[in-house]
Amino acid sequence: MHTTVVSNLNRWRKTLAKGPPQAIRGGQFRWGPSGEVLRAASTPEPGAATTPAKLYEEQPYTGLLAATDQTRDLPAAPADSEPCPVICVECEDSDSDSDSDGDSDGEPYSTPEKVEGALARQFRHALLAPWAMQPTPDPRLLGWRRPATMTPARDICLAYATSRDVRLTLIALVYTEPRAFAQGGRLASLLAGLSHEQRRHRLAAIVNGMKHGVIPQEESHHLYMTVQHGHLQGQVKCRGDKGLCARCLLRGERHEETVVHGYHECPEAKAIWAKVAADWLEATGDVLEVSSPLLTVTGLRLPAPGSLSAEARTRFDALEPAWRLVHSVALLKLHQARTRAHMAHHAEPQRQPKKTSTRDVVRAIKLRVLQRVEFEYGKAKHAATFSRDPRPLSRFFATWIATGVVASISKSQPRLRLFSAPQPETLPSPGTLHIRTCGAYVKTRGKRGPGSGFSLTAHEVQADGTETLVLTASGAVPAVATHGAKAPPLAASQHTPQVAQHAAALAGLACAEHALANGWNVRATLGSETTHRSIERRVDRKSTTMRRSKHDSLNSQVRKKVARMRADYAQTLELRAPSRATPLSLLAAAGKAAFLPSLHAKVTTHAAPPHSALWGGSRIWDPGD
Repeated sequence: MHTTVVSNLNRWRKTLAKGPPQAIRGGQFRWGPSGEVLRAASTPEPGAATTPAKLYEEQPYTGLLAATDQTRDLPAAPADSEPCPVICVECEDSDSDSDSDGDSDGEPYSTPEKVEGALARQFRHALLAPWAMQPTPDPRLLGWRRPATMTPARDICLAYATSRDVRLTLIALVYTEPRAFAQGGRLASLLAGLSHEQRRHRLAAIVNGMKHGVIPQEESHHLYMTVQHGHLQGQVKCRGDKGLCARCLLRGERHEETVVHGYHECPEAKAIWAKVAADWLEATGDVLEVSSPLLTVTGLRLPAPGSLSAEARTRFDALEPAWRLVHSVALLKLHQARTRAHMAHHAEPQRQPKKTSTRDVVRAIKLRVLQRVEFEYGKAKHAATFSRDPRPLSRFFATWIATGVVASISKSQPRLRLFSAPQPETLPSPGTLHIRTCGAYVKTRGKRGPGSGFSLTAHEVQADGTETLVLTASGAVPAVATHGAKAPPLAASQHTPQVAQHAAALAGLACAEHALANGWNVRATLGSETTHRSIERRVDRKSTTMRRSKHDSLNSQVRKKVARMRADYAQTLELRAPSRATPLSLLAAAGKAAFLPSLHAKVTTHAAPPHSALWGGSRIWDPGD
C-alpha cells in the first residue's frame, strides 16, 4: 500500500512543491464575515487585497443555495476567510436556463414536477454543513483497520463495508490464540521457537487444513475435539489410573494420556503411523515426517524450504485432499482403538481389548477411506451425468487417480492403491547396484521457455534386502529448440515428457556402464513404464506405419547402448519399469536441474562403496559418454 501511495503522490510532486495557494480561485465558495455564502467571481490579480464575489441566498431548513444579483468584496488571501463546503446539484450550463418559468401552454407550475424543476433551476448548489460547523466527511475516505488474527490485518473502507466486515472486526478485537497452543498449552511445542508472524502463519495453516472440504463430518468433529483436546482423558479430567494410557499400562508403563502421547508417542500409535507413511510413500512417492506431532496430530505437511521445484510442489499440493482424508480417518480410528483398549482395561472384570492391533486399525482406515473415495466418485459421476458438467469428474481424476491414491476404476468402483498389497517383485540380489532414474518436463512459464531435467540415485543392496545410498546425480536435458548448436548431434528437437524420461534413462545407463566396468551387477528402474516399454519392445522391421516422435533419436541411442553393454560385460544389466510412485525428491531434483547452464551432470557421493569407484573420482561427468 505504501508503494501505491508514493506512486500516486509522485504525480503531484511539482504541485506540492509550490506550497499552499496565495489567493483564492475564481468560482470558489467562501464564508463571509457574518455567515453569508459568497462565490468568487474571478481569480484576484496579483497584489489585490479583495476580489468581487456574488452573494448566494440559502433556502431555510434545506441548505439549498441560489445566486442573487448582489455582490460583495471577498478577501483575496485564503487565510482571511473560511472555505464553504458546497456541492453542485445541477450543472451551470444546463439547457433549461433559457426556459421560461411557465409552461409552453401558458399555465405556470401546473404540476408538482414542474414546480420541482423550477426550484432545481434556481437552487443549483447545496451546503454540506451550516456556518461554523464541519461538513460530513466522505465515507470513501474513512475506514478502520481490522486487527490481525490468524489472517493479516486489513483496512476496511466505510463506504463499502458490510455487516460481515463489522462482525469480523468485533471478533478480531477479542481474538486470542487457542488455549492448546498458548504458552504452557498441550500443543505449545508445535509453535515453539517461532516469531509472532510465523506463529500466525502456522496456526492459519493448521486451521485451514482442518477445514478442508474432503474431511467427513464425523472425522471433522473428532479432529477439532483432538486439537482443542476436548476428550475426557488425561489426569486433569480423570482420576487415578483412568488418566493414564491403558495400552501402556498393559506393558507395565505409566504415561499420562495426553493428546501428544495418545496420537504420537504411544508405541501403538507409532506403529500405525509408520505403516500409513510406508503405504503413502509406496503409492504417492511423498515422504511423511511421522516423527513430528505437527503431522500426526494436526495433519500439517511442511516440506523443507527450497526442497521442491515448481513441478514437485504442484504434485505435493495435489496430494493435500487425499492426505487430509487419510489423516482425519487415521486419527479417528486411533481414537476408537484407544477407547476400546481403555474400556477393556478398566472393565470389571478386566478383559482383552478387541480390534486394537496395528493390522486391525490399518484395515479400518482402508475401508473408511475407500468408502469416502467411492462417495467422491459417485458425486462426480452424478454431476457429469445429470448436470452435464465434466469438471467434477476431471477434478476426481486429478485428485485421486493422477496422484496414485486410486489405482483404477473397475466396474464403476474405485480401487485403492493406497493400503493395498504391493505388486509381487523380485528383489535384487545382495551386492547389486540399484539405479533409479526420473525425468521432469518443465512447461513454459512467462518469458521462460520449456525445459527438461533428469535425476538419478544409486543404492547398494545389502544382505538383508535394505539399500544404502551410494550417489545422486542430476543434470539438464539438451534439445535443439533451447540449446541450439550446443546440443549434442543426436539430441531431441524439442522438450517433451518422454524426451526427459529417455534422457534420464540414458544418464542412468552411463552410470550403469561405470558400475559394470567395476564388477557390479546393475538393476535400473526407469521413471516411466512407457519409457521401459518403448526401450524393451521388439522392432518390427516390416512395419512402415510407425509414428515418429520427438524422442525417437534418444530411444535409438538407449536401445543401442543397452545392447552393447549386455554384449560387452559379463555382469547383469536389468531394466525395470517402476513398481511404485516416483519419489518427490527425485522429481524435485530433476525439475531444479532443468535450466542448469552446463550440460554435465552433477554427482554427489553419499557413501563409499566396497568396490572401486564408479568412475575415476570425478564428480562431474557427461551422461552421454
